[in-house]
Amino acid sequence: MAYVNKVSAVAAILFFAVAVAPLLAEPQTPMFPKMDPVCASLMPNLLEKCFSTVRETPTDDCCSDLKSATTTQVTCLCDNYIANPAVVNFTGPYSAGITTKCGVFDKYSCNGSSNGT
Repeated sequence: MAYVNKVSAVAAILFFAVAVAPLLAEPQTPMFPKMDPVCASLMPNLLEKCFSTVRETPTDDCCSDLKSATTTQVTCLCDNYIANPAVVNFTGPYSAGITTKCGVFDKYSCNGSSNGT
């Protein structure tokens, strides 16, 4: 009798594991879904100059780079950092402060259109 109970328990556990495993193995969306090789090569320098340290006033280098950024750089920064839903609660207000102080807030408004204006 004890043997039958153990087999039933093992069968129940095995069934549960097989039924639950697909739910646990669902793919997660990547944190930076629009990151491509071009974007990945453009962002590090700009992020380091402008967003890596919290400071009240952005550096001249930061503002210069933000002002001279290409449309591709603006789109990349908007999609993956400023307006990225995964991190926007932190990055949105902080980025707005930096872009406002550099005088480029409109350029980096990231109106959900996957690009700056």
